[in-house]
Amino acid sequence: MSEEKEISYEEYKALDIEVLKINPPISGNPQLPLAELSWEMFERLCVLLAEEIWGNARIYLGPGHKQEGIDIYTVEDTTTGQFPIFIQCKKRQKPFTKRELAKTVRDFLKGRFNRPNSKFIICVANELDKDGPDSLLEQSSKLLSLNIQFEVWDVTRLRSRLREHPQVVYDIFDRDDHALWTQKICGTLANQVTKKYLPLQNKIPLKKIDNYIRRVVYTNESDKAINHQYLLNTKQYVLLDLIKSRESKRIFLLSDAGSGKTTAIKQLASELSETTLPFLPIVCDLKNYDGENLDSFIKFYLKDLDKYDPNNLVLILDGFDEISTDKLDSAAKKINLFSQTKEYKSITILVTSRTNFFNNQLDSFQTFYLRNINEFDVENFLVKVLGDKKEEFYKLISRKNLRPLLFNFFTLFELSNLYRVSGTGNFPNNRKDIFEQIILRKIKSNEAHFRLSGQQLEEKAHLIISKLEQLAIAMTQLGKDNITKEIFDKIFPNINDRGLLKYGFLISKDATGTSWEFEHKNYKEYFAASILARQETEKVKELIAFKPKYEKIKPRWVNTISFLFSMLSKTDPKFEEILQWIIEIEPEVILKFEQESVPSKLKLDILKRIFDYYEVRNMIFPESLNFEDIARFCGDENSIIDFLSIELQKSVSRNRILNVLYTLREWTYLFKFNGKIIAELQRLINSPTEAIIHEVAIEAYFNCEFSQTDIDYVILNCVNIKDHRLGPAYMRQLKKRGLAIAISIFS
Repeated sequence: MSEEKEISYEEYKALDIEVLKINPPISGNPQLPLAELSWEMFERLCVLLAEEIWGNARIYLGPGHKQEGIDIYTVEDTTTGQFPIFIQCKKRQKPFTKRELAKTVRDFLKGRFNRPNSKFIICVANELDKDGPDSLLEQSSKLLSLNIQFEVWDVTRLRSRLREHPQVVYDIFDRDDHALWTQKICGTLANQVTKKYLPLQNKIPLKKIDNYIRRVVYTNESDKAINHQYLLNTKQYVLLDLIKSRESKRIFLLSDAGSGKTTAIKQLASELSETTLPFLPIVCDLKNYDGENLDSFIKFYLKDLDKYDPNNLVLILDGFDEISTDKLDSAAKKINLFSQTKEYKSITILVTSRTNFFNNQLDSFQTFYLRNINEFDVENFLVKVLGDKKEEFYKLISRKNLRPLLFNFFTLFELSNLYRVSGTGNFPNNRKDIFEQIILRKIKSNEAHFRLSGQQLEEKAHLIISKLEQLAIAMTQLGKDNITKEIFDKIFPNINDRGLLKYGFLISKDATGTSWEFEHKNYKEYFAASILARQETEKVKELIAFKPKYEKIKPRWVNTISFLFSMLSKTDPKFEEILQWIIEIEPEVILKFEQESVPSKLKLDILKRIFDYYEVRNMIFPESLNFEDIARFCGDENSIIDFLSIELQKSVSRNRILNVLYTLREWTYLFKFNGKIIAELQRLINSPTEAIIHEVAIEAYFNCEFSQTDIDYVILNCVNIKDHRLGPAYMRQLKKRGLAIAISIFS
């Protein structure tokens, strides 16, 4: 027999007991259905009522819940001291009989809580039987002779008591935002009700990410429909600080493929789970979403969702872009509905997605972007993982023209890992080589599974790769990032093929254990691109664009197309055919490609097309068209630098000038501005134009190679920088670089 034990009121509240799901009648004067409560719920009602009346309720639990004749005890503070009160709960479907009353008193008197100057109460979920009054007097006399007060709270007395304690009625019969029973029974007292939630003290801290690169998110705040100064008002946050500030409780976080979004989310969840913070993170993988109501989906990850204070919950819905295509619109509607439901309005909700899926689908969500990692981030990461070999790694990367790949989190991690494993020997030359080497490493690590070696292993690996390609193209066409066992078996009816893929080679069961997925979306997209590379141009169009005219590329294929261009030879007619087709229908897609995938002579043409497209529409580039992408795409092509300097000099379109300036502003660390750009920026800064152009021109100017000559220029053009019309913009940039104090001395 297990030991009896005493638990606190707070511990007792945390026990998982269901609420009675019976609504009161619409009309009349309903009575609380105490007899319909389970034994556990009736006991809880008595505990909550004792806590409300006296406080300090303690629950005595053990085998059979009949420990020495009591279930609950508390104390009443009186002028003479503390007066102990002992309570026994009796849940009966029929009236409580004289015999049962006498036995309950005998059990109490046999126990160690039989003591003078105390009170014994029996709580009954029904009426006393016809002999009740006589038996009550008889038992009261017996206990009073021992100096013990005695009361029976039958259903009538309990109902009367509960009218004065709406919180107990709410906690037992409602515990939702409607509070129907509480309003019916307690009237205006129902306004005093507050929700009581499970404590966060027992949350489990999650593991942090090794060598994590601290990420920054940014948003463009003001109303873009009114003016384009929103990019001037860009605000940046460390992701954790954004959540802690509670400044925005509806966040749609966008990032590019391979930018480290999921890693950032895992780190955020880990930090939020620390015991010192009042947050409980709930990370839900949206690729597992199958169209159900969102609260049902979330309860798969946290079944007690409704038992926690929503102000403490941070709901992270990771991978909006990974929802099955046929369920995407429905999912957006259900996320909107959930976020607007009164019960869940106080929950902080963060939804993540790849940028190319952004279409303003989520109402009342503020759009944030995950800032791409910069030179400083890369430097710190490589110091941690490579130490004194960092410089040699940098030289190797520069020699192979792979530097742009360092600004993608996925390829940065893989390149540094490949270098640690193999050094300079057989180091990859492009993104395609990176993936080939990753796959080769995976094959070797699975040798034990194959029980093969040499040529046999190579042949088996070739067969596995062909099956992975088949799986990847099927999943992409289905619009899915994971598939059920039934679909998996349909794609591979041959049991031997299924056996090969279940070795754990780049695919595995997802967190639910019910479906299959690639270890990373990049692997799926790489293998799908391998299939595309072997298709004719018209077949490629048919697969990756919407019918019937093939004038819009399907968002799920964008990163796959980027892989495709890293695989195709530039001398392949298909390369030119597909590239020209994309330039005609959607040139922005090409900005996602690696620099070396696009011939230099075409870069300028693509850039001009993009600038012309938005000038005709009198628009600043939309949020989905990332200025960082444009800057990285341009690289250090002299023809593009000349084009941008001429645009600054000759363009009369205010929005076109801003588009050029924003592009230059994001060109940080990528190349040294030449004299033409410097001269045009200085001219714009001194021209009689609007403040937004001055501001962004100064920002771009400060991203140049900043020398003493440039500092002298600032001083000469701002005789008193604090009063000068450009002073605030200059001082903001100088402060960023730690030069504000020096400048203020000269001024």
